[in-house]
Amino acid sequence: MTGRREQLLFAGSLRATGAAPPAIARQLRDRFAVRALAAMRLAHGWSQSEAAAEWTRRWPDAPRTFKNFSYWENWPGPSGHAPSVDVLERLSRLYACGVHDLLADLPDHGAGDGDPADAETLAWQVRNLDLPELTRAVTRWADRVEHQERRAWLLKLSTAAAAGASVIGSDSGRPGLTVVRAAPDESDRLTGIWLSRYTYVSTSRGPIERRHHMTVDEDRNGGVTVMSTDGSNDSPAQLDLFRERQALTGTWTEYTAPDGHYRGARYHGAIKLVLDPTGRAASGRWVGFDRAGEVDSGPWHLSLLTTRTGPATVREYASPAAPESVGDASRKGPSPGER
Repeated sequence: MTGRREQLLFAGSLRATGAAPPAIARQLRDRFAVRALAAMRLAHGWSQSEAAAEWTRRWPDAPRTFKNFSYWENWPGPSGHAPSVDVLERLSRLYACGVHDLLADLPDHGAGDGDPADAETLAWQVRNLDLPELTRAVTRWADRVEHQERRAWLLKLSTAAAAGASVIGSDSGRPGLTVVRAAPDESDRLTGIWLSRYTYVSTSRGPIERRHHMTVDEDRNGGVTVMSTDGSNDSPAQLDLFRERQALTGTWTEYTAPDGHYRGARYHGAIKLVLDPTGRAASGRWVGFDRAGEVDSGPWHLSLLTTRTGPATVREYASPAAPESVGDASRKGPSPGER
């Protein structure tokens, strides 16, 4: 499979989760080192010819061909042509993004002792990105932090942001208070031990169900962390979710067994779950890639086992979650994105 086909499949899987084009383009730049102009086009799943056709449909008095897009996307290389301000403005409308998104890979020559972030760009992202997209962006940043420190750092950041919101003054001179999300009642919190079940299809073994005992921890800001207990499965999984009422949206990651068939490979994708009215079960679907690079999807279910999360309870559920009838092949099979 070509690199470009892999990029298009990756972008398609993100669109399926509802991600906006700028967020998809950032993922493409980070994952495949694609230039910003090309990344924004790929975020829509368009070839250069398809993008040119859409441009010409919108602005028939100023038609463009795939060669124009090729020139723009190769800039600032020697074979590229710099797009004019008018072209950049139209491209931002075509791709439903900001002009700065189209120039995101250009070097920053700002003073080193200036503001650490572009305030205008940051404000645009916070204003225009949905909470799940912001959550994914923070999760990507957190992946660079040592695993044992990751949660502590994120909690410190969330606390600092909440404290900052309470002291920033409003136009009236009174302290400004921003309500992001009402904290759930204790009875509504998802914290506990849950049974996780998901299914995928193996080309050699057919449908396979994987089971995990998982600790679920919901914070007061809607973040939900789901992690396999030690010993519940030799390929531990983790879900990083954001809760908005009954909806859970985020990503899944699985670390396959080091001594298994996939030699400790890490697989990941997106997931969407919906809580039932009791708040004791959730069902939805995962999205990921199979070994051929094609987009796969399948069911994922969570059911509450206990609301206790003390050390003794965690030790109690540090045991295989698969039923006795499930063989080693199923329990040591590949991730949802494998076949």
